[in-house]
Amino acid sequence: MSDPDRELAYASVTTVLRRLADKGWLTCDRHDRAFRWRPLTSRAEAHMLQAHEQLHRLLAIGNPDVVAAFVDDLDGASLDQLEAIAQRLKAARPAKEVVWSVWQGWRSLQAISTYPSMTLHNTSARLLHLPALFAAQIGFWRSHLVLSQGLLDTLTPTQLKAVITHELAHVHYCDTFWFFWLGCVRRVTGWLPYTETIWKELLLLRELRADSWAAQRVEPLVLAESLLEVVKAPLTNLALHCAVFGPCCRC
Repeated sequence: MSDPDRELAYASVTTVLRRLADKGWLTCDRHDRAFRWRPLTSRAEAHMLQAHEQLHRLLAIGNPDVVAAFVDDLDGASLDQLEAIAQRLKAARPAKEVVWSVWQGWRSLQAISTYPSMTLHNTSARLLHLPALFAAQIGFWRSHLVLSQGLLDTLTPTQLKAVITHELAHVHYCDTFWFFWLGCVRRVTGWLPYTETIWKELLLLRELRADSWAAQRVEPLVLAESLLEVVKAPLTNLALHCAVFGPCCRC
C-alpha cells in the first residue's frame, strides 16, 4: 500500500482476507461474534507462491520473443539462481515419483476391493468387467489376483487354470513387492544410461521365472498356448483401467 498509515475500511479488509482464504493462504475461526484469521503459509512460502504465479503469467504470454527478451536481460547472478532452482527440482523429482507410486498403489488397492470376488481353481480372484483379456497380480506384499470378464469368456477351463498358475508364481516369488521397490530404484536412477535396458531385462526374467514355476505344475504346452492367447489379444481401452493400478505383475 502506498500509505500504510491511512485508515482502512472494514469491508475492504474483509474482502482481502476472504480472497486470501479462498487461495488457501489463511483460515478463519469464528468465536461467538468475532472472527480470527490465521495464516496457513509462512512469509517465505508466500513469496514462493507469488513468484510461481508470476512465472506462469510470463509463460502464459505464449510469445517466444517476449520470453526470450526477458531471459536475455538476466544477469549472471539470476542465471545462477535459475540453475540452482533447476537442480533442486531435478533432485526432488525422483522422491515425488516414489511418493506418487505409493499413492497410486494404495488407490489401486482401494479400487480392487470394490470388484466382485470369486473363486476359480481354488484361487480367490477379483473380477474386472472388461472385454479385453487381462490377468494380473496387483498389490504389494499381499497381492490380489485380478481377472477380466473377457479372459473368462475366451479361455477354456484348462487354459484358465494355466494362466492362474502363472499368476500364482508371481505370488510365490513376491514379485509385486520386489518389483515395486525395483521400480522406485528405476525412477531414482533414470538418468543412468542403462537403467531402462536393465529394467526390461528384469521384467523378462520375472516372466521367464514365473513360466518355469508354472510349467512344473501344469502342462507346458497348454501354458504356452494360454499365455500366447492373452499376449496377442488387443488391449483396447485397457490403459484407462490400468492407470489406477500400482505394483502389477501381468502375464
